[in-house]
Amino acid sequence: MLRLTPRPRPKSLFESNQSPLVSLLTSLVTLVISYFVSVSLYLVVVKISDIPQGDVWNDGFKVAFQFVFIMIIVLGLLVPAFQKEFDPGLRTFSIFSAAMLVAYTVFRVAGLDPDQPLRYLATHVADPIIHWASTLHP
Repeated sequence: MLRLTPRPRPKSLFESNQSPLVSLLTSLVTLVISYFVSVSLYLVVVKISDIPQGDVWNDGFKVAFQFVFIMIIVLGLLVPAFQKEFDPGLRTFSIFSAAMLVAYTVFRVAGLDPDQPLRYLATHVADPIIHWASTLHP
């Protein structure tokens, strides 16, 4: 009989013998990317809900559509988290993205400002990089 050997589990970025600083930076980059993904997905849902027009499509239907669509996206994002065959880094990223999408939506609906981290990154990270790049080539 043919005997199949189990495949070795893929190593994640978080499991290797890295220094704590590299692990921390990897986690921070994962958080930032998952924040951008969640904000982008939220904005796509809002733009899609603004497309239909008419008497029936009022604010009540838009909010219900957004809620259902966001829950479908959250469930889709969580699929890798429940699959042990996937890379642990992808599983972590999917959990972060789903949690940030839910948090972003809750903050937006509650009237709070969930865009503050995005403004902070633009002001303190992107603007200095753009200024530095513009001084390289006059």
